[in-house]
Amino acid sequence: MKKGFKKSKNGGFTLVELLLSLCVIILLSYAVVNGFKSFRGNQGLDKTSNRIVTLLQKARYQTLSSKGNLRYGVHFASDQAALFATAYATGTAGNEVYLFDPFLKLSLIGIKATTTQASTTDVMFTKFTGESSATGTLKFSLVSSTTPTYTVILYVTGLIESN
Repeated sequence: MKKGFKKSKNGGFTLVELLLSLCVIILLSYAVVNGFKSFRGNQGLDKTSNRIVTLLQKARYQTLSSKGNLRYGVHFASDQAALFATAYATGTAGNEVYLFDPFLKLSLIGIKATTTQASTTDVMFTKFTGESSATGTLKFSLVSSTTPTYTVILYVTGLIESN
């Protein structure tokens, strides 16, 4: 008589085979979901930083073109940015508000007024020259992690750099 496993007459799966298959499916599912979260976070970082650059450029161009004979700027908060005219006030009808992706946060608002060097959350642009009232760095990251980050740099000349 040979020692080993006996072949089952009904041809079904054993409990060990079912558990092993279930473990493999769970591990593969975890890898796919984790990869998707990372991809979604990176896409959110790109989208948000591009939108911030667009808002800053729009404020600068509207100021330079003297649209409505007003100065335009962008206000930053931890969960949103808002394009405004003249002075920022919450809930003003003319504000163009952009809410950040809920998986992202503005981890650093390193903007300082060019005249006083005091920290500020508003960036205004000067008519005729397009110069910025503030310079500095905005850094975006995922809520769940400090890396990767996306940085937007604002220069006194009004030019904007992102990476």
